[in-house]
Amino acid sequence: MPGWYYPVLGLLVAPYGLLFVLPDTGVWNVVYFAGITAFLAGTLLLMHHGVKRMGVLRWLTFQELRPLMIAALVPITAAVALFAVSGDRWVWPGLTVALGALIALFGPYHRRTGPYYRRGGER
Repeated sequence: MPGWYYPVLGLLVAPYGLLFVLPDTGVWNVVYFAGITAFLAGTLLLMHHGVKRMGVLRWLTFQELRPLMIAALVPITAAVALFAVSGDRWVWPGLTVALGALIALFGPYHRRTGPYYRRGGER
């Protein structure tokens, strides 16, 4: 993937949690569905441009994703525990910001360690 792909994906994920703190009445339902639509459209547009740039979509293997999944367990576990104790819905925007940051940081890490980017590696 191009170097900008994961940081932009992280930026798409980060504000997603704000949808969890919207009131669930009236016009806010429209805002909620507009937010989901914007998130999905942005993600599809990002994927389209990434695939167009690469020419093919290559899914990451479990081994390539494992560092991100392990790192994501920390904020996910913390958010679930904090929500269980406090009941504060603002935990979820904090979680998606943390996950967005992890995704953005994963891009440079993956480009440095992924077999696809190594010289002489599998392609």
